[in-house]
Amino acid sequence: MVQFSKLRLQGFKSFVEKTELEIMPGLTGIVGPNGCGKSNLLEALRWLMASNSAKSMRSSSMDDVIFSGTANRPARNMAEVSLLLENRAHNAPAPYGNVEELEVVRRIERDYGSSYLINGKPVRQRDTQIFFADLASGANSPALVSQGKVAAIINAKPIERRSILEDSAGVAGLYARRHEAELKLRATETNLARVGDIMLNLEEQIKSLSKQSRQVQQYKKLSDSIQELEIALAIVEWQTAQEQVQVAMSNFTEAERNVADKMLAVTQLSRTLSTQEEDLPALRQAEAEASAAWQTRNIALQRLADEERSLEDAINEASQLLEQIERDRAYETSSLADFSAMLARMEEEEKGLTSQESHEEELNNLTEKQNTLDEAVRSAEQTYRESFQQFEQSKAQKNSYENKLRQDEARLASIRERVERLQNELAEKKANIPGNAELDETRTSVDTLDAQITAKRTRYAELQSSVASVRETLSTWQNKQLEAKRAYDRNKAEQQALERVTSFNTDNSFTPVLNEINVEAGFEKAFAQSFGEGLQASLDVEALACWLEAPASVSTPSAPSGTKQLSDVVKVPARLQKAVAGIGFVETAEEAQQVYARLQTGQSVVARDGSFWRWDGYHLKASANMQQSGQAAILEQKNKLEQLRNEEPALEQAVNEAQAGYDTAKAEEATFISEIQSINQEISSAERELQQARQSYARILEARSAAETQLAKLEENIRVSQEDFERIENDVATVKHSLSDVSDEALQDMETRVYNQRSALDDKRQELQNVMVTVSRLQQERDRRNARLHAIADERISIQNRTIRANEHLQQLQVREEATREKLTTLQDKPSSIKTRREELLSLLQESEAKKSEASDRLQEVESAVTETRKALRDAEAALSEVKEGRGRTEAMVENARTQVTQIETSIFENFEKQAEELRETNAEITAKFEGANRDELRAKREQQIRTRDNIGPVNLRADVELQEISERIEKVNVEKAELETAIDELRSAIQKLNKEAKERLTAAFDQVNTYFQSLFTRLFGGGKAHLEMIEGDDPSVAGLEIYAQPPGKNLTSLSLLSGGEQALTALSLILAMFLTNPAPVCVLDEVDAPLDDANVDRICDVLREIAEKSQTRFLVVTHHRLTMARMDRLFGVTMAERGVSQLVSVNMEQLDMFAEAA
Repeated sequence: MVQFSKLRLQGFKSFVEKTELEIMPGLTGIVGPNGCGKSNLLEALRWLMASNSAKSMRSSSMDDVIFSGTANRPARNMAEVSLLLENRAHNAPAPYGNVEELEVVRRIERDYGSSYLINGKPVRQRDTQIFFADLASGANSPALVSQGKVAAIINAKPIERRSILEDSAGVAGLYARRHEAELKLRATETNLARVGDIMLNLEEQIKSLSKQSRQVQQYKKLSDSIQELEIALAIVEWQTAQEQVQVAMSNFTEAERNVADKMLAVTQLSRTLSTQEEDLPALRQAEAEASAAWQTRNIALQRLADEERSLEDAINEASQLLEQIERDRAYETSSLADFSAMLARMEEEEKGLTSQESHEEELNNLTEKQNTLDEAVRSAEQTYRESFQQFEQSKAQKNSYENKLRQDEARLASIRERVERLQNELAEKKANIPGNAELDETRTSVDTLDAQITAKRTRYAELQSSVASVRETLSTWQNKQLEAKRAYDRNKAEQQALERVTSFNTDNSFTPVLNEINVEAGFEKAFAQSFGEGLQASLDVEALACWLEAPASVSTPSAPSGTKQLSDVVKVPARLQKAVAGIGFVETAEEAQQVYARLQTGQSVVARDGSFWRWDGYHLKASANMQQSGQAAILEQKNKLEQLRNEEPALEQAVNEAQAGYDTAKAEEATFISEIQSINQEISSAERELQQARQSYARILEARSAAETQLAKLEENIRVSQEDFERIENDVATVKHSLSDVSDEALQDMETRVYNQRSALDDKRQELQNVMVTVSRLQQERDRRNARLHAIADERISIQNRTIRANEHLQQLQVREEATREKLTTLQDKPSSIKTRREELLSLLQESEAKKSEASDRLQEVESAVTETRKALRDAEAALSEVKEGRGRTEAMVENARTQVTQIETSIFENFEKQAEELRETNAEITAKFEGANRDELRAKREQQIRTRDNIGPVNLRADVELQEISERIEKVNVEKAELETAIDELRSAIQKLNKEAKERLTAAFDQVNTYFQSLFTRLFGGGKAHLEMIEGDDPSVAGLEIYAQPPGKNLTSLSLLSGGEQALTALSLILAMFLTNPAPVCVLDEVDAPLDDANVDRICDVLREIAEKSQTRFLVVTHHRLTMARMDRLFGVTMAERGVSQLVSVNMEQLDMFAEAA
């Protein structure tokens, strides 16, 4: 069996850090408080097994399984769960059978989905599901019992419970392969339908291509005719172009002669022009020199005019400057007069302000008076305030005394009335107190009854002691009886279950030989491994698999030397004697390996663990076949059945003896109980009388005590009231005395004094206010006067500064005036000299102008002759250019004709891959055929045939090729169609085989599961009966599974009518029966012990340990139950020290036990 060894998580739900859970042999417990993430381990295993249901992960989407972050940790974008598997027996599903260690990984990235890896190689989700289904596991396997799974089995419909049977039969993998085969079948049928459509399409294409092929023939015929016309047209065009080249060459020679004549005339005119142009530079130089002299004198005359204008401007500017100086002098003189007047006014104003400083003394006197009045006002206010407070306190004190006096007088009247009432009540109570005679009589009756009851209770205690002794004996016999009965019932139930197991057959009609065989204890597995499937064969020759009489010619072999003969420990039918005679038995596989080397024909050797070697090389390992394990178990159970039958008589005798002792003790108990009941009734009657007497005595005593208490209370109340009356009388006298001290006349005097003080205070405040107003006014006037004096001082300084600046400015104006007048005198002397110089320049300018005119006339004559010569030269050059253009045109015509010939030759070579001459020679017939036709006729005929060809429309030139290709494709499609039909037949046959195999496995598994279920039910309940039944159909592949149970002491009923604990035990019996039938590598139980009591939990733990040891299934048990924790081999604790983050810690219980024993 492939074993699950380690589960690793990282980023999955609350397991953010890398966490490793070791899945070791035996029972592994997972504990921790609620909400810490224990169930996340089960969900991680389910998720790894390719679960595609987010709901089963308690999530809204698959991305929710990724760690979503906490207050201290960010969310992760990826989660990964991996599972390590051990395949030491090499029985993993293909193609992993030869790999000793396997690792299955599922990884999910947020928003990108999941990926699956097996040993590092990517696989599909379907491959992962089939892989685990072949291991009797899977995301939906009953091996993963989550919270509420037991309840789900209880509440499930019969059709839904069939999944347990399917897992027991190991058909989950078959169903997955059947589903995949059905998908392939549907896909293949779809492909077959598509092949039909393709065939129809190809046939239509063949029809169309046939028509296109006919069009191609016509198209090719026209194309050949057009080809001939194009050849003839090309030859004609080439010949025409050759003739045009000859004509162009003749025209070019004539143009060359005309160009030579014109070139001679141009040369002669050029020489004449050159001679004329030789005299031009000297003439131009003379004309330029005369022009330069005239220009120089003309410029000097213009400069003299400019100088005269500048002189006039300078004289005007100096005159204007003198006028401005006069104006500035008048302004400054006026300003000095104004400054003197302003200084005089300021001195007068300053004297007036200074004369007002005599008011300062008056201000000081008023300020001192203000301070004096202010102090007097504050003193008057303090006096008034104290007098007013004294008056208010006296008035309030008087009101308080008057109120207290009224209250005390009212209380005195009330206390006086209450004292009178209490004294009357006290006299009445004294008259009604019970007497001593009545109390003594009641006390005597109580004592008498009490003595009688004490005597009866003594006898009752003696009888109780006797009953307890008898009941101890009765309990002892009852326990013996129950133990004996339970042992007897268990023996019978196990016998019935084992009888059904040992009578198991596969085809429901023939008894297998296995039922006829007895094997000594300890040799069952070795014998089952030796015979294998032969144990399911029948002795009936009509059975499909049967044992016949061995031929007489076959001798009985002997066991290998050095081994124990297996036939010595096995009783088999006669037909199997020869089969078992040659089998030897050894203790270990190593010994068997040594014996194998010397096996003779027909001999075999088997070890105690089931390892088997046959003489022909056939070898079975100890764990090679689960069917042999089941057969070995049946043989063990047959031995167990025989042992139970031998123990049955002793158990029955123990039950009878226990029943007899129980009956005797029960009779003694009944006698004592009868007497006890009688005494008990007498005691009850006496106790009722005693109770009544005591109640009467208590009532009398209570009434007397209550009356005495009330008397004491009344007396105390009277005393307290009298004391209160005396105290309040004293308070009234004190208050009246205090009132005499606060009379109305004294209050009136105080009020008058307060009023007078108030009037005096108001007068002082008014006088102070008047003085304060006068002081404020005088202070404001003083401040304004001081401010104006400061302003006058500032203004005087400013005016003095401005006077100084005005005097300085007058001095500067005087200096500037003298300089300007001197400059003006100098300027007025210059105009006469300028006039003399102008007259001299005008005379020289006239002389230069005459020389300039003479030189210009001589230059003009020569330039006119040059112009005429140049005109004649231009005419000659124009004529030369014209003839050159004519020559160029003829030359271009030659080039064009040659180019046309080249183009035609190139076109001929490109179109016909021949030179023009070669084309003409090789197509002489075509040339002769169209001899005499010109280019236009040939082009017209060619265009006509091209239009005829174009009228045919688009032509598929590959029609013939495509027609051939489609014909070949039709042949291939027919082959593919045949292959698809064959594949469909094979898939349908495979599906039928899978259905048949699944049905056979379900049928066989139902009987085994039912047998194990009955045995486990009886064991867990300590008796009772239960069985499974297929309902809602005869076909096990579609029928439902119903559970019927009969716990000890109850009637047979369906599962839904049992109590909660019984339902849980029954469902667990079914789940565990599945493991016994087809053990899974791992089983996860999530809090299945929650509804069970300690006794049932202990039985469950016993069964789990037995299954773990027997089937090699590894159990992971999530629990809160202390007893379950104690029975585990090891514990893993899930903690959540950090909110939202789970951690895993482990404790090995076996090591703890070793440490405890060592201690």
